[in-house]
Amino acid sequence: MADVAKAAGCSQATVSLVLNDVTEVQISAELKARVILAARELGYGVSGPVRRSGLDNLRGSSVGFIVDQLATTPEAINAIEGARIVSWDQDVTILVAQSLDRERHEELAIERLLAAGVGGIVFMSVFTRPVELSPAMRRLPVPAVLLNCYTSGASIPQSFPTSSLAVGAPLLPYLTVATSGSRR
Repeated sequence: MADVAKAAGCSQATVSLVLNDVTEVQISAELKARVILAARELGYGVSGPVRRSGLDNLRGSSVGFIVDQLATTPEAINAIEGARIVSWDQDVTILVAQSLDRERHEELAIERLLAAGVGGIVFMSVFTRPVELSPAMRRLPVPAVLLNCYTSGASIPQSFPTSSLAVGAPLLPYLTVATSGSRR
């Protein structure tokens, strides 16, 4: 546990709380993700949430796709389909979450996608607009790309495809980086 704590930059007590899935103590989504990532990279906690997630076969070959609205317009579904078409060629699975443009939902989506072992995150807005990134999104431990949205002062790449079905092509470099083990 000491090695996991050192790698995650926290105390052994925090590692214990995260790996034992103690919910009575508030721990940020970002810190939980760092602990789980460190534990996974060090091979620690085989019986803990790293293994319990049931998604071990997806680790390193999946990308999270967070969208603000799924049902407002068909653009979100078409964009996910465009990403899926390209991702299957790269042997990458797309895991989708909806944030409803709420910071808490975004943080939970990020926490759960990172716990599932995604190698990168696509953050999409249905309508082209500026977005305010949550603290969890700004401190991601994996590569990310903004799709159909933008923000000032962030170092996250942005993509604005001409059609929602054409989304896969501009995401290909990010999908490849996201699953290669690189970090931004």
